[in-house]
Amino acid sequence: MNMLKPFSLSAALLLASVAHAEHIPLEPQQIDALGIRWSPAQPAGDTRGPALPTRVTIPPAQIQVVSAPQTGLVEQLSAAVGDHVSAGQVIAYLQSPQLLTQQREYLQTLTQLRLARSDLQRDETLFKEGVIAERRLLEKRSAHSELLALRDQQRQSLALAGMNKQALAKLESSRELSSQLCVCAPIDGVIMERYATAGERVEHIAPLYRIANLDTLWVEIRTPLSLLDGVSEGATVVTDDGNVSGRVILVGHEVDPANQTVLLRAEVTTGIDRLRPGQFLEMRLSASVADGVSVPAEAVVRDGQGSFVFLRTADGFDVEKISILNQSGGRALVSGNIKAGDPVAVSGMSSLKAAWQGIGGGE
Repeated sequence: MNMLKPFSLSAALLLASVAHAEHIPLEPQQIDALGIRWSPAQPAGDTRGPALPTRVTIPPAQIQVVSAPQTGLVEQLSAAVGDHVSAGQVIAYLQSPQLLTQQREYLQTLTQLRLARSDLQRDETLFKEGVIAERRLLEKRSAHSELLALRDQQRQSLALAGMNKQALAKLESSRELSSQLCVCAPIDGVIMERYATAGERVEHIAPLYRIANLDTLWVEIRTPLSLLDGVSEGATVVTDDGNVSGRVILVGHEVDPANQTVLLRAEVTTGIDRLRPGQFLEMRLSASVADGVSVPAEAVVRDGQGSFVFLRTADGFDVEKISILNQSGGRALVSGNIKAGDPVAVSGMSSLKAAWQGIGGGE
């Protein structure tokens, strides 16, 4: 039986002295004796920074305040905080004497418009027969046009007061006045806040509800300046369990002088059902660099010439120079002649570095 010869570091250095300075030849039993272990380099997307405080917010464009369309008395509130509502759903009833006045004036205008239209048609016939002068016809056309404009203005005012097309049609056909005003939800969403109470008198445009559509949420992260290198729109943020993630849509331009942080805003893309507006949580910035890979921080060695890693080969280790793109959370994002899956030495580094220096490769 062939016996393995005892391994000594000096023998390895003697053997390595004839090799190129960027390769350290070692046999398997020698690697085991030195306690050298290796781990595959990971894709850059797997690199995550430290946990950062994060607050869940609602995009401003998805928030609407529902106001009283007229001065009046709150008769009934049909929605409570937390309720889901649909666009067009009645959420409050008001009693408004002002609405009665607007309806009466609108009906009067409709009556005057019918008379003006009848007069105009008669004068157009008389003008064709040469009975009346053109000036009289023009005056009738002008009066008719003014009433049309007044009708449209009053119809718009009633629409703003909360009367939809069906309610206006009913008013025109029945000519029955009503002081009750229906307030409808403008969007699909959730009642976030209620400002009024039943029996309260409210002024025109006084807020009644705040409604938010929660189909999209943002997270705002206060990020130290030291972690912003290489971060741009499109970067990924993620929770430790991976259940919630988002895409950066804004890198702030102003530094908070109190803590030297910059605002990062991300749109949540995964796990939105797990979040609530105003919630605080921790998220990590996930680095994503096309030509970089992630390695354990202990795999990187430094000397006067730069930073290096040791890549496992069939007969030892190659020494590869790298550039460190980012380092946080016990991992380093590096680029160089290294790709995802390459085995990188992570232990026994002092022995490898000594062997490398012994063959003239390091300082």
